[in-house]
Amino acid sequence: MPFTVIDGVDSVEQTTRGVVVECQLIRYELPQTRQREHLREAVERTVPIEISFLRPDVFQFELTATPETPTSGSEHVDADAITTDVDLTVTREDGEIFLETAALTVRIGTDPWSFSVIDGTGRTVFKEHRPLAAKKNHPEVWPLGFEEAQTSEWLYSVEKTGIGFDIQPDEHYYGLGEQFTALDKRGQATEAWVSQPHSTDNDRSYKNVPFYLSSYGYGLFVDTDTKTEFSFGGGTQSAVSGEITAHSDTLRFLFVSGPDFEEILKTYTAVTGRPSVPPKWSFGLWASRYSYETQAEVEQVTRRLREAEIPCDGIHLDISWMREGCISDLEWDRAAFPDPEELIDTLHERGYRLMLIEEPYLTAGSEAFQTALENGYLVSDSSGQPYLLDRLVVSKHRGGILDFTNPAAVEWWQQKHRDLLEMGVDGFWTDFGEYLPDDAILSNGTSGSQTRNRYPDLYQQTVADAMAAHGRTPLLWSRAGWMGTQRMPVHWGGDSDTTFSSLAATLRGGLSLALSGYGFWSHDIGGFSGTPSSELYIRWAQFGLLSSHARFHGTTPREPWEFGDEGLAIFRKFARLRYRLLPYLYTHAVITSRTGLPLMRPLVLHYADDPATRTIETQYLLGRDLLVAPVLTADGSVEVYLPDGEWIDFWSDTRYEGRQTLQLDVPLEEVPLFVRAGSIIPSREATQTVQPGPPEQLVLTARLSNGEASGRYYNESTETMTAVTVSADSAVELTVDGQLPNSTVIVTGVQTTPTNVRITDITDNTETVLNADAWSHDGDTLTIEIGPIPR
Repeated sequence: MPFTVIDGVDSVEQTTRGVVVECQLIRYELPQTRQREHLREAVERTVPIEISFLRPDVFQFELTATPETPTSGSEHVDADAITTDVDLTVTREDGEIFLETAALTVRIGTDPWSFSVIDGTGRTVFKEHRPLAAKKNHPEVWPLGFEEAQTSEWLYSVEKTGIGFDIQPDEHYYGLGEQFTALDKRGQATEAWVSQPHSTDNDRSYKNVPFYLSSYGYGLFVDTDTKTEFSFGGGTQSAVSGEITAHSDTLRFLFVSGPDFEEILKTYTAVTGRPSVPPKWSFGLWASRYSYETQAEVEQVTRRLREAEIPCDGIHLDISWMREGCISDLEWDRAAFPDPEELIDTLHERGYRLMLIEEPYLTAGSEAFQTALENGYLVSDSSGQPYLLDRLVVSKHRGGILDFTNPAAVEWWQQKHRDLLEMGVDGFWTDFGEYLPDDAILSNGTSGSQTRNRYPDLYQQTVADAMAAHGRTPLLWSRAGWMGTQRMPVHWGGDSDTTFSSLAATLRGGLSLALSGYGFWSHDIGGFSGTPSSELYIRWAQFGLLSSHARFHGTTPREPWEFGDEGLAIFRKFARLRYRLLPYLYTHAVITSRTGLPLMRPLVLHYADDPATRTIETQYLLGRDLLVAPVLTADGSVEVYLPDGEWIDFWSDTRYEGRQTLQLDVPLEEVPLFVRAGSIIPSREATQTVQPGPPEQLVLTARLSNGEASGRYYNESTETMTAVTVSADSAVELTVDGQLPNSTVIVTGVQTTPTNVRITDITDNTETVLNADAWSHDGDTLTIEIGPIPR
């Protein structure tokens, strides 16, 4: 198969933001056997490469192998969202072109071609890999160029474009979606291709994102919806060079310099979309099973959850809410659920919300399938007939795939959701979406290979828009995704097995997804397939209840009373802890929506300069200030690394200096949980359901570091983010910038009784010295009671 390489620069045109270079080409005919060297020939035509700076620290690179008919990028890449004025200098010197801004320098060699990126410190952070001339047969990786397919025994057509690049000895890579392999992608080869892995124990993924972060302080995302392959020294070709290959005639990528990962993620999500804030009640516990079979069973489970005093806000109904042989027609099985309207009313009266599963597939023979068939709402095969597939719907039914590029099909599907929303349904579990065949033909003329990665986005957007049009904040529970799908939360980790190894793999997938722009994520407490042991269930529950969102679900009952009295008690303890932390979780949810930073965060996101964090995949930050180390083994042993700073054991208040590793044997009723010293954690009294608005009594717990602490609290009633700081010396000052309800402020680390306690209200520029009866000091803890601010 021929591969055509960029060989040199034929001409240069300067633009207002960069350059367009017309490039000379060399085509290599790959040998069929190792005994033959590849044939090399010049190509008469040239191809354009355009480099355009959007900001001083961001540029777009575009190689167009078929400039007559270039392939467009993804619909959800909005480069205008970050485009600013750029002070750019373009110079030519000694056979090289330099594009320089205050943050980056792009260096292009003209004869022969070369390409590299230098950051503001003078360090080369990205350099195209050019194979050694002495290499024979297939090189380690191909340099910048395109691969062609030979058709009709003679003609060539462009199939792929790509670039090889050098890997530095100390470089690490992250992202690419919900990958269940090691968090650091160095040494791995990954195919960004939405798939159904059927577990969390392999290298395929439901949610793929063509975006990665490098420890050399940059992020790169390929602007495409086609299959994209990444190698970071993985596969069989080279351990010292990487490769990016897009199954497209255009290689278009955005290069984002940080150097901080936080800033790179903010830029990436500004371009590809940030999530809306999910409804506050969605941060409560969700109960589910595969499957609650009847209305009576749902009523029994929800009643028992209240009797057992397990805080819970939502019920997920799996496929049994629909009739056998009619999935996914979105019609109730009235034999099993004779009065769904009454069921919904009862659930709402008990404080529950209801979410229904759906699939983007229709069972052959059902009335909905016939309607879709007659109206052209289904994806077609290469002959133009509806594409019918066996094992499509719940593995045992024949069916067709809905075509969400057809506006009429979208409207029809949305009307079915409007009927359910009118009934009182609160959200939709948009399952599946990974099965679009390569040779399918869609209404907009694209093929399955062109649309497969984008299909989950089209599906979920259809349902989200139906909810928004009905006046609801869209709330989904989705499995598949691509670049930009993070706009429509929540996503969950799919069908994990009931093993400790699958628990660890699920965590790796979530952390990888967090570094790929997804802010809200969950997983099935207990694992999905099989029956977990009591120990596994409890350990998974501790992890799940300290995640962005929390749901128990599986093929066998997952209600906590199924795992003994001890399991029930421990589950209740952590569910109540979650509900106590809701002000903290919701505050960070707003931060996620505004910044694109995930609610669950790998340590490397904030501590990339600490080499010890670069491969840690067994613990995470929940928000900025809580460090969670789930127990991932049956023996309860945990190794916890504490990064820079001071960390406080949540359970014992023991303080630890950072940059050390703790070896812990953790009792079943606990999980390692640490609080960052210098933080303020908002919390409240635990309730049985998530309560709207501010609590009657907010609790702000300040854990001092060098006499200071700071934090934030979001009040959804006034839609205000309040900054709070505490400083303690001989006196204690509480500074508030924003609004607070009645609050109890608990300050730990105050060794002596202060001379006075005062409040500074930034909003109205006032300072108040509190009466002595408004505060008390005991040991190293100061407790302050304050009324609403502003007063």
